Amino acid sequence: MDKRKVKKDGRAFAAKELALIEIYKDPNYRIELYHNNKATDTMHLIIGKLISNDPSLPYFIFRWDENQDQFDVDIENVDNETKKKFKAGKDGYSGHHPRRSVYNGRHMEVDISLPNKKIFKGTIKVPVVREEVLNIYLTIDAHKITMEKENPFIF
Repeated sequence: MDKRKVKKDGRAFAAKELALIEIYKDPNYRIELYHNNKATDTMHLIIGKLISNDPSLPYFIFRWDENQDQFDVDIENVDNETKKKFKAGKDGYSGHHPRRSVYNGRHMEVDISLPNKKIFKGTIKVPVVREEVLNIYLTIDAHKITMEKENPFIF
């Protein structure tokens, strides 16, 4: 069964034309934004990564969080305790939850730090594409055409 067909329920399934305003980036890191990326069959949507030139340092994945209607930043290449600190914003780790910008649309202010080290600061605009299934039933007779929708709240 194709899970994407089952999940056409209005969730974001792709990110289009990402835009970046970079304020600061640690020189040991590079950012990759995945323009026109699509979600996997399990609806996992990665929109970008912040990758260190040094493989021993952590890297960061920008992952769409449908429940929050924005992306989260996940830290990788670290132990589970460090992941918990980053997610909770404790002990000098921060950046898991970008803030919504004052700009219109999905502009997220990203500010990623490790203890005593700023990694990245900037704004990323994330236009997402949503997919919805709509069932419309038309009845045609000699005098009129009537339409019924399966979900009356769509339209």
